[in-house]
Amino acid sequence: METSKPKAPTVKVTLKQRGLEAWAKITPAEPVSYDVVRSALREQGVREGIDEAALAALCEAPENGETLVANGVPPTPGENARIDYLFLTEDAGFNPLVDQFDRADYREVALIQNVVPGQLLARKTPPTAGVAGRAVTGEPIPAAPGKDVHILAGKNVELSANKLEAYATVTGIPKVAKNRLNVLPIFQVNDVDFSTGNINFQGSVQIRGSVNPGFAVKATEDVTIDGNVEQATIESGGTIRVRGGVRSAAHLQAQEDVEVRFCDSESILEAQRGILVKGDSLHCTLKAGLRIVVENRLIGGTARAGEYIQASIAGTRAETPTTVELVQVGSQEELEQLNETIAEVEQKLSQVSGRIQALMRDPKAGGPADLQRLTPVKITLNLQLAQLKTRHKQMTQRESGLEQPRFVVKSELFPGVTVRFVTREGERAQRIVNKQFAATARFVEGEIEI
Repeated sequence: METSKPKAPTVKVTLKQRGLEAWAKITPAEPVSYDVVRSALREQGVREGIDEAALAALCEAPENGETLVANGVPPTPGENARIDYLFLTEDAGFNPLVDQFDRADYREVALIQNVVPGQLLARKTPPTAGVAGRAVTGEPIPAAPGKDVHILAGKNVELSANKLEAYATVTGIPKVAKNRLNVLPIFQVNDVDFSTGNINFQGSVQIRGSVNPGFAVKATEDVTIDGNVEQATIESGGTIRVRGGVRSAAHLQAQEDVEVRFCDSESILEAQRGILVKGDSLHCTLKAGLRIVVENRLIGGTARAGEYIQASIAGTRAETPTTVELVQVGSQEELEQLNETIAEVEQKLSQVSGRIQALMRDPKAGGPADLQRLTPVKITLNLQLAQLKTRHKQMTQRESGLEQPRFVVKSELFPGVTVRFVTREGERAQRIVNKQFAATARFVEGEIEI
């Protein structure tokens, strides 16, 4: 009877993880030659990533289980597309600004981000395809590509030809709503108080309520206020319209026109073109480059314009001091000083604008507080520069084109009113001593005629 010979150990090679791993098992677990194991690997097509140390250990002292003997190169998945917004897209939780003396200004508690036409708002980084891997058999393993996203251009936003960049087409506030990028040209708010803080905006502002005492609104375009302005400051690069009253030493300054329902209590209204008061002006200072019209009473204070001032009633029976001035000339010294000041402001504005642009590209670089601090500075410089240039234009071009100055009273002109003219023909002032009706004052050959 013949005795059966023991079976030689067999080597089983199994590929796992999409061919990224090769595992070998020797049955029974007895030492085998290196060539036997390599032969088994070749039969399964394994030719890359072989772990020689693991293979040698397996041949000398096989274990009962499987041994990892080869590793492939896993694929590198592609990176997803990314959109970088070049402004703060979330509320940064601004704190009150603190000055050099560590005093907190609770009226400066917010930041209204402003952009201008042509400003870059967002930049897209396209997805990548990833890097293919290789199986232990040498076959490529495709990589999963990154997911794509798109910049969704909303109102007043324009995409570049390659759809990778978004630009503002108007001056306004950049906003992302439901992943869509918009620029809002008008900033709207109810009341201006401690909940909003001061407003500094490059564009137009609409206030549905009132501006409370101590607060300031500065805008490079129009400002519309449905309520009142009381002991507050309003500056506009366009027109200021107040549907209510202006009270308690409020100060309004516009590059174009000012329109209010009434004004009182030492308030100041300034406009480069015209001022319209639909009711009374009581003890206020009115300054306009061209015209002032007070549809009811002009009592107390000073009204100064370049060519025309009108009121229904001027002064009072009690002879309240009221000054009306029609001024059309400035000095050469003032013109030279204007040129120097314009150059200085332009330089400062360029520096501040450059810093703001850098911070908006990377808001975290200097912290949101820097944007909060610099934005009102930029708006103030913009308004200051516009005022200076308008004044320069008035002095160099418009004086010769002004109409002959007139002061017109539609109803009653009371004693106590002083009329003053300053033109190229000279300067003259006259105090009214007798009540008059439907009067007109002109400056003729250096003399006042009423």
